[in-house]
Amino acid sequence: MPDRLRARNHRTAVALAESLLPAYGRLAAGDETTVTHAEELLAGFGSQVLRGYGALLDVLEHAPRVSSGRGFSTLSQTERETLLARWADGALPKRLLALALNVPMKVAYFDDEEVYKQKNAQWRFSNSFEQPRWMNQVTRGEDLTDDEIECDVVVAGTGAGGAVIAKELSDRGLAVLMVEEGEYRTRADFIGDSADAFRRFYQAQAQLGSIGNTVIPIPAGRMVGGSTAINTGTCWRTPDWVLEEWARELPGLLVRGALVLFLDATMLALLWLFGEALAGRTDVIGRLRAVLRLRSYRLRIAVALALFFVVPTVGFAIWMAGRIQFDARRSDDLS
Repeated sequence: MPDRLRARNHRTAVALAESLLPAYGRLAAGDETTVTHAEELLAGFGSQVLRGYGALLDVLEHAPRVSSGRGFSTLSQTERETLLARWADGALPKRLLALALNVPMKVAYFDDEEVYKQKNAQWRFSNSFEQPRWMNQVTRGEDLTDDEIECDVVVAGTGAGGAVIAKELSDRGLAVLMVEEGEYRTRADFIGDSADAFRRFYQAQAQLGSIGNTVIPIPAGRMVGGSTAINTGTCWRTPDWVLEEWARELPGLLVRGALVLFLDATMLALLWLFGEALAGRTDVIGRLRAVLRLRSYRLRIAVALALFFVVPTVGFAIWMAGRIQFDARRSDDLS
């Protein structure tokens, strides 16, 4: 039986789930079931993680008492939502606290079979894997029997950097040994379970991050293939139901055209800055002002090139406005 939150923490957690995850369309609001899933999720990372989350819930429960004299769980729905929004947009300590409280609850809510069914998405899956012969060259560190391994080069890391280096050295006739933290994972290990993936595939169980004026998660892999192996799975085809909502709620030109226009403008700006750097000119800001004034022949040529890119892009965007919900991200089908 997995560990559970204490009764007072459980009551606060239910209030948090109700406020953080209101009903939307066919999706029900967060409730007792969400909290139960969150408890199971956190307990899977160790009892100390669940206890730490309970301490955060204590802070959330007592924070409103300073101004209102009431605990979080006794506030109205509107008051609770206002408090959470204020923390999310507040100073760094409040934002960190809001993030630590919200993320486990949201993961527990969305990583649920009923939510997947409501969105016509596949819930879990299995993959078969037939071990190739070259797998005989892959050995778990703890299974090694020899104290020494003879090689010419040791490459630490098997991701996009280490794998390329190892191949190039191997092609030149060197004996290469690659070392990596974690296990060799195959298709059979990927079953669509987020919590399971966090525990098995990520360093520090996906709890790494940088802290400054905001918090940026750092998804670092703990498996053969390194961070490359997990990050290639964090960008996927946009689900049809998301595309349908975009088509209903946003102008097609905004969704497709504005992005392409922005990328074209950015590309031209980077090319211009690169040319300035190659020419050894350091007064980039001053020259940028000159570009905006269009006082030289060369600057007019630059604007003409920009229009050459922008005008066809606008036409393409308008044409795509009526097709956005059908073939956005279509190129992903080719992978």
